[in-house]
Formats: sequence, structure tokens, C-alpha cells
Amino acid sequence: MPEARHHGTVTQAMNIFYSNQLENHPLKRPLVLLALMLAIAFVFTTSMGGVGRDGNLVEQDFRYLAAAGHAWARGLNPYVVAELDKASQDYFAPQGYEAELKYPLFYPPNIAALGVGLAMLPPRTSALTLAFVNILACLMLAVSALHLVYLSAREAAISPPTWMYAALAALIAGNPANSHSIWMGQTSLLATAFAAAGLMLVLCHRSRVLGPLGICLACIKPQIALGALVIGLRKTPYTLILAGMVVYLAMSLPTMTAHGILQPPLDWLNAIGGYRDHTYAESTFRHFFGLQSLLAALGLPHRWSPVIGIALLALLTVAAPRLMPVEVTALAIAIPTLFIQGHDYSLMAVFMLYACVPVQAANRPTLALAATCLVLVMCIPLRLVLSLGLPEIVGRYREIAALGLFGLTAIGAFRTWARSPSA
Repeated sequence: MPEARHHGTVTQAMNIFYSNQLENHPLKRPLVLLALMLAIAFVFTTSMGGVGRDGNLVEQDFRYLAAAGHAWARGLNPYVVAELDKASQDYFAPQGYEAELKYPLFYPPNIAALGVGLAMLPPRTSALTLAFVNILACLMLAVSALHLVYLSAREAAISPPTWMYAALAALIAGNPANSHSIWMGQTSLLATAFAAAGLMLVLCHRSRVLGPLGICLACIKPQIALGALVIGLRKTPYTLILAGMVVYLAMSLPTMTAHGILQPPLDWLNAIGGYRDHTYAESTFRHFFGLQSLLAALGLPHRWSPVIGIALLALLTVAAPRLMPVEVTALAIAIPTLFIQGHDYSLMAVFMLYACVPVQAANRPTLALAATCLVLVMCIPLRLVLSLGLPEIVGRYREIAALGLFGLTAIGAFRTWARSPSA
């Protein structure tokens, strides 16, 4: 896999961007910038703006994160339902918001720094702050995808047309999954952006600091960061392990201060152990996403889907040196959500597969059109389809489209592997 010659510091990155080394970069093209700005505006309007939404930002999944931060700040344990609910009542009820929480926290202890930081603000200000951070993550994810495509295309002597870059910017930044994740107060978008940016820096710029830090920051959602961790450990094992220790200790400090070093991860694992007992963790739950949910809807055996995902990540690790950076990154980020565990608020990880289209289909318009159509199918709102009263299996149209996009991407990656010299 071709690698650039830079080391990923902020100053070097800025110098590279404004130099001739990135001549004709997509971010220097007006149409691409316009598409990116319109996409961000759409996401802002349909998330923070509340257009097309019922309720408000505060009374969504955000409550669990903010209540956990409030709990940790007061020495309570958010992995115990009663203590998390007590913290929620104390934080939200005085402001007139719905405060009852029925489940324990399922985030790992390294979410503590973010949770405590949010809990220091009033509920609405806190929810808006998290939403704004997610908007920035949306921008970071799109920029990372564009940069990955540019570097991969340059090394492969491919020249994707400007409209492909513009379509990529619009669909990576402006897909409805981003809006949904922001509205729900989730951190999937943040984790995906950190995973993509971190892995891009490791693969393309041989970064020994920012890249591993980005991957480790993505571990606030371990299931999303899994692929990036696997590839990162292959490329730079020692620095990634060191960065992981530093990031975990720093971000877990609030919970370690209250409950010690060992108890928080044990409490988290105990909470995760009961995760499958809840309705929204069942494969048949309408917002559960991936191969598992599709097979369950068809009445077929589905518990072995994570085994397929692990096998695919192992295969990707072996093949990575002969693939383009954008292929490695897109597959590493999409596979865990599609095969191991995912919800529809993590769908942006699967949208990353579209980043492979400009390099795999630059001279294949039919393939580009097919991939674009699959992505557009994934953009159709679920509640619109469910309102039509169609059979349950029809509600899994996004999984069908996502698996089709994965198939096209995997075939393209195999072609890259077949024509690349042995690493």
C-alpha cells in the first residue's frame, strides 16, 4: 500500500495542503466545497434545527451520557440503574425535562471525561454543545474521506472527475444517518470521524502521534473503532498501545477518581453482560442494523454474523498492504457495523464504503451509478417506508443496499489486490 512521506503534525499538514504537493486537491475545487457546505447545512437544519423532528434534543439518548457525567461528578455509579436514574432526576428534572432512565450506561469508562464535561452545563446548553461537536465531526469525516480518495487516486495514477468528489462530499457529510445520530445525542458520528481520520493519518502519513490518538479517541464506541484498531495495531503496534493507555487513563480519570482503577471496567462489562436482555439489543428490533437483523427478519440463523465480521477483519489485515488506503479505511470502519453490531444511528460508518467509488469506478460509469443508487436507497427515511404498511422484510431495505455496496467495494478491493505487487 503506497504511503506518503509526511508525519502527521498539524503544521506539516497545513504546509502540505497549501503547497503544490496537493495540487488540484478536491478541497480546492469550488463544486466540492459547495457540495460540502450544502451537506453540512442540511445536517444542521435536520438535527440542531429540529426540522422534521418530534420532541427536542435534550430528551433523547443524550440523557444517558449527561446523567452519567453528573453521576461520576457526585461519586455515583452510572453502571447501576438506580444510581444513574438518581443522577438523571437531579440533573434533568429541575429543568422540566423527562428524567426517568430505565437502563444502565453502556458506554465504556473512557467516555467519562466527555460526560462530566457535558454535565457541567445546563441540559439544553449541554445537548446543543454535543450536537455542535458532532457537526464538526461530520465535517472531519468528510474531509478525511476526500483526502483519502485524493491520495489513493494520486498514487494509483487515477483522476476521478470533480462530480465524483462532490457526490462523495455530499453523501458522506449530508447523509441522514448523520442527522439522526446528532439528533439522538449519540457519539457514533464522533467515533467514526476519529477512526477515519486516525487511520488515514497512520496509513497515508505514517503518523506516530495524531493517528494513534485519533484511533484511540474513537474507542468511546469500541464496536466502531474495532476495525481501525486492528489495522492500526498492524501498522504501528507500540505507539498505538501507548496512545491507548494515555487516552484511556486521561478520559477515565473522573470515574477512576470516584471508583478506583479496576472497578469501572468491571462494572461496564457487567452492564454489557445484560445488554442482550433489552428489546433494543434484539436482532429483530427495527433500529438494529446489519447482517444479523436482515437474517433475523428472514427467519434464518443469524448469531454467527459477528464471526463473519471477525473473519473479514482478519482477511483485511492480511490484504491491507496491497490495497489502497481508502479501501482499507472504508472496509475497516464499515465491517464492524455491518457484520458485528450496529444500530441505524451508526449507519454513517457504512456510508464510508462510498469513498471507494471515485478510485474503483473512475472509468466505470455503470459501477459508479450502481453504487450511488445503493447509497441513495440507504438515505430513504425508515419511518417513511414503515408508514406504507409493507411487509417487515421491506423495512430491511437499508441492510440489503448496504450489503450490495459492501459487495461492490469488496470486489473492487480484490481487483486492487490482484494487480498489486506483493508487499
